[in-house]
Amino acid sequence: MAEAFDPYLTWLGIRDPQRPPNHYRLLGVALFEDDPRVLEHAADRQMAHVRTFQTGRHSAQSQRLLNELATAKLCLLNAEKKAAYDARLRAQRQAESDRAAAAPTPAEPATPPPLPKRAQTAAPREPIEPAGSPLASCLLAMLVAMVLTLGGLIAIATMRGGLNIGGPDATETAAGGRPGDAGPGAATPSPAPSVPNRSQPRPAQPDASLPGPSQPQQGNQDGTESPPTDPDGTDAEGTAPDGSGPESRAPEGSGLPEQHLAVPSGEVQEATRREVRRLFEAEYRQAAESPAARRALAAMLLRKAVDTQDDPVARYVLLIEARDVAVAVGEPDVLLQAVETLGAEYEVPWLLMATETICKSARLAREPEANNRLAAAALLLAGQAAAREEFDSAALLADAARDMARNLQAPASQRDAKLLDRAVRMIRNVAAWQQQRQAFLAAEGVLVRQPDDPAANLAAGEYHCFVQGNFELGLPELARGNDAELRELAEAELAEPAETAEMLALADRWWTASEPLTDPARHCYQLRATFWYQQALPELTGLSRTRAQRRLEQLRQEGDTSAGR
Repeated sequence: MAEAFDPYLTWLGIRDPQRPPNHYRLLGVALFEDDPRVLEHAADRQMAHVRTFQTGRHSAQSQRLLNELATAKLCLLNAEKKAAYDARLRAQRQAESDRAAAAPTPAEPATPPPLPKRAQTAAPREPIEPAGSPLASCLLAMLVAMVLTLGGLIAIATMRGGLNIGGPDATETAAGGRPGDAGPGAATPSPAPSVPNRSQPRPAQPDASLPGPSQPQQGNQDGTESPPTDPDGTDAEGTAPDGSGPESRAPEGSGLPEQHLAVPSGEVQEATRREVRRLFEAEYRQAAESPAARRALAAMLLRKAVDTQDDPVARYVLLIEARDVAVAVGEPDVLLQAVETLGAEYEVPWLLMATETICKSARLAREPEANNRLAAAALLLAGQAAAREEFDSAALLADAARDMARNLQAPASQRDAKLLDRAVRMIRNVAAWQQQRQAFLAAEGVLVRQPDDPAANLAAGEYHCFVQGNFELGLPELARGNDAELRELAEAELAEPAETAEMLALADRWWTASEPLTDPARHCYQLRATFWYQQALPELTGLSRTRAQRRLEQLRQEGDTSAGR
């Protein structure tokens, strides 16, 4: 049976057995941290990372985790709520300590356990020399020398950090975790030498069904969130969940310097490429004969790049070769690993490289299945480009995905209608996001002169809430806007509903308001509704609970369908 998925461990690196973890552990900060700036930045970082999984395989877990992060942030940034929470947490820890102290301990033996019996054939002991004898003095001197030597070795080992006198429990942090259990900002050893670990779920960015390139925050009552993370899952400082952000360092264990490497010159690349093709002449020759052989060549070149630790030029060329073969044969996993590693280690804009590579090859002849795989990868990258507000790249990738999914050269029975529908929706959504951004830029200029202008506030609020997912900034603007329905919803949000009935009513209002709309606005409103449904769900019963559960399931299924699952 497959092991149950644990989002706390996989996404946030939390190994503590407590589920859910306490607020401080969840945010990855020290226990009882008092600095509001530290708490706010930590919450924004965690939510920005978890948000990248909202449309993936584990979208339901991401929504739940976002809610918990939002609750933690809302609590710890409110002085009164934090004081009450800290008091409860201290009382809980004290009670656990008291229970541990009161637990019965194994009785100590009345007498020391007997020593092992000597073997019957043991030789009789020699008589001990008198204390003042020469032999006794010699033995005493040897014993003193051994003790001094052992003491010196222990001191050296301790200074070098090679000996943990207190054992593993002595290194627990104030937050109740261990150094190896640090949150997303901590660097941890990577099992892969250089290529991002593709066995883990790839951070999923907004897809065709999403309301904007950065979904409305589902984990915060005020919607606070930092700017969208980069498509590789890193935060603003380039730190990934495993601590190895490609924007700041080479992957763990790569043997490469932490700064980005310069791209080799064209002449050096060409000379190395000739050598690579000479060494693998047989593999290249076989690749010309069948798609299976080309897929094998792409995978082999990527493995060789991973294994090449001592030659950055050869590593670069191998990654480029793996990229080109992969895109030609429609192997998106190899393609994405290659370009991500290039971006992580070299001065290469990897998203731009991936966009250009896919767009140039969109009309190449491939097997229908390979074409569909590459189209799905193009949609994934389009969502990631949109999350970074690189709408031009997103539009190009969505167009390429549509062309590949349409694949007029393939029989109609082998075309993926759902994939084509996703591509068409992505094209439409990217165009809508671009229009919203233009309206926002125009509104910014107006608001500088007229901060209360209703139309400008509406444009800014819609962009902040529904494109960037920043409800903390966007809700006050919507409340000053000239859309009556959104104004009322924003005012209800700003009132910070705390009762279950109020939360349920707000969720129903968001859902009802979404029904006459079309995507991406419709999906955006419904995502906001699901946040409040999830807040109210633990206390709901009967028909209200069923309605909330059905709507949550409906949105989850729409997300799975849009993701091609």
